[in-house]
Amino acid sequence: MNQPQIQQPPLDIRAEAQRIGTELSAGRWESGLAQLQQHIDSQPQIISEAILRYIAADQSDALARLGRATAINIPADAAGTIEALLHSKGPPRYFNNDEIDLLPKVQQYDVYASILAIRGNAEAMGELAAGNRVLLGMRQDTHTALNRGQGAYDDRIVVLWRDATGPDVAPFHRANTEPTAQYQAHAAARQEPFDRVIHRSVDGMDVNADGLRDLGRLAEGSYRFAASTHQFGNRSETRHFALRPTAESVTSSPNGVQRDSNGDGWFDSADSNGVQPLNSTFKFHRGGVENTDSAGCQTIPRTYLGNNNYYEEYSEAVRGNAAQREILYVLTSTHIIEERLQGHSRVPEPLAFLPDPRLPGHADHTLYEQIHRGVRGLGGQFAANADTVSLGLLLAARNEGWNEVVAVRASHPIAEQAEAERLFLVRDGDPDPARNRLGILSNDLLRANSHQLLEQLSAPSPIAESTVVGIGEAEQTHAMGAVR
Repeated sequence: MNQPQIQQPPLDIRAEAQRIGTELSAGRWESGLAQLQQHIDSQPQIISEAILRYIAADQSDALARLGRATAINIPADAAGTIEALLHSKGPPRYFNNDEIDLLPKVQQYDVYASILAIRGNAEAMGELAAGNRVLLGMRQDTHTALNRGQGAYDDRIVVLWRDATGPDVAPFHRANTEPTAQYQAHAAARQEPFDRVIHRSVDGMDVNADGLRDLGRLAEGSYRFAASTHQFGNRSETRHFALRPTAESVTSSPNGVQRDSNGDGWFDSADSNGVQPLNSTFKFHRGGVENTDSAGCQTIPRTYLGNNNYYEEYSEAVRGNAAQREILYVLTSTHIIEERLQGHSRVPEPLAFLPDPRLPGHADHTLYEQIHRGVRGLGGQFAANADTVSLGLLLAARNEGWNEVVAVRASHPIAEQAEAERLFLVRDGDPDPARNRLGILSNDLLRANSHQLLEQLSAPSPIAESTVVGIGEAEQTHAMGAVR
């Protein structure tokens, strides 16, 4: 006779993170790190990532002490666990829909809430505890000319809340957080990479006095929004529920907008005066079915996969707490595949002679010099650690088969950070702008070890993985004459 299977309850992600965090905060590093590594080894990646984020958010003081202390007894095999903790403070991985949707709702909530905890402001978790709804946006950094300038719904917007029945989420996997070239002044001339863009009109503000209005997007960060309405053009029948930044958010967000002032379709350090104050035209509103029609707004289509109430379901989720007058929105960048430099957290091997691309005569010396020149030009910690950072970027470039780099750029710093979270290598030559851009997390570069990078560069097969930052975002339609 078959015995009935006992259904195990899902792992309580939050409770596990708190239990391990208690070990770390009490100084029991060996025990805490061993328990954490056990979860990394045994749990699905999406769950172990959430545990890491919660711990990194809750135990920031303990992690800071770890970085300063020399007397703390850390097992030699725990270096990778510590590296995973530090890495979890950066942009989260953009996991696929099935990976998250197969989890029970309570675990889905913790996956998304852990992102709020590490990427949001101090108010984010308090809003959830108070019973308020919170919005999370997960952005994939993409080029404005995608899909002939009409964009793509390749971002994710999630509504999270806790009520009497427990934690819950309403995820919208078809969403957008970036503008499109159909509203970009630089695209009107139809020169590459905008030669296939179907241009409609011009939006934005001229921030570098070149006579062209510069398209903008909401910078990642935390903002408050309130209920508003939106309509397409002058068609009153298209008026629908929308969200608009509150007056307080506008005045308290001097770096709330990033503008593509050089008109290359990307938002990064190459844009002169590219970081600007927030204004109230950056809304949440409904988009078209395929054309996101965005000049800078966060957008969700009316219909998706036969569901004609897709946007309405989002609206209902946002308005689920009748007593709530404002909603906090946390927007974060993401990465798609593992971008980390592998193996640099271990104890260095005894120094040995290795081929060095920093020396003339090495096959990669010219490429290294191109990268090194760009890294020095970034200034700050990157220039101070130019050799190590350049070797890490060289490794990423070589593993993607690049043989030329024309520029090194940085993402715009967020919140109180002094340095960018990501560096980008740029080349010319491919008609697809996404294939001319290669990104890697800057903290991994700054924490790398030069000798180990040289070992990886001398290896016959790739050891590091980097991601080409893809083209694939778009935003939604907006009222005629909007500033953005």
